[in-house]
Amino acid sequence: MDGWLCGCCGGSTNACPPGSKAAPITWTGTCLNPADGKSYVVAYHDCCGAFPCQRCYCNTNEGDTARYHPQRSNSVLWCGNGGAPFGYHCTMSRILSVAE
Repeated sequence: MDGWLCGCCGGSTNACPPGSKAAPITWTGTCLNPADGKSYVVAYHDCCGAFPCQRCYCNTNEGDTARYHPQRSNSVLWCGNGGAPFGYHCTMSRILSVAE
């Protein structure tokens, strides 16, 4: 993950803050939960349409590659323009399933 955590920006770990909305495109990864020893498939959503939050910055680069391999880079912003007056605000995540 690379960005501002929505939980510190008026949203939660899995909901965009008021005044922003989730980008239509997500990126996924797997995370190991040390509490239960299981890996989970996690979808990361950029929340868009508000000024950048700039609180609770998180930058985890494990497995990250350069931007010329965007499918493996955590530095790509998924907001695009989409008619929003502002771009990236924060990032939230949703657990999709247990990784098998």
